[in-house]
Amino acid sequence: TPEQTATLVKRYRELIEGVEIDNEALIFQIFDEDVQYWKDVYAAVKSVAPNMPVHWTTHTNTGAFERMRALGIPFDRVGAHAYMDSVENIPSGKDYALAIANYASKVNKPPLITEWNWRFLTRMTPEARAAVYPPIFENVLKTRCLPEVYQFQFQESLAMASRTLRGI
Repeated sequence: TPEQTATLVKRYRELIEGVEIDNEALIFQIFDEDVQYWKDVYAAVKSVAPNMPVHWTTHTNTGAFERMRALGIPFDRVGAHAYMDSVENIPSGKDYALAIANYASKVNKPPLITEWNWRFLTRMTPEARAAVYPPIFENVLKTRCLPEVYQFQFQESLAMASRTLRGI
């Protein structure tokens, strides 16, 4: 509930960097019954932590944020999830990053990726992955358009040094 969310934010304020109200709710559609709930959760969070950033996420579907704006649903950041499931999709990583950052710039809100993962690439041998992961990171990090990126599903073979873009 909005009240429960506010209680958690108030209790753990020093440990929380932001609130994502609904994970991937914006990928396919926005349900009418969620609109007031989202507004209420946003207001409840702001009542106990006015500077706490609140956001939702999408995967390259920035049109969902326009729908939110039309419905009067407030948000502080533009969240994205980025998944690349094959080596053929690696060039898309840069496009995803630039698309979400471009939209965020248009609405004057900071962008972030809260899930970044390469699900099926983990089926490759460690040696094959060593050649594949640097271009994935380079395609997103070299653009310098996303100030916050959270890697999802940490695995030691995915660990990369952000300055050298090398790992494994």
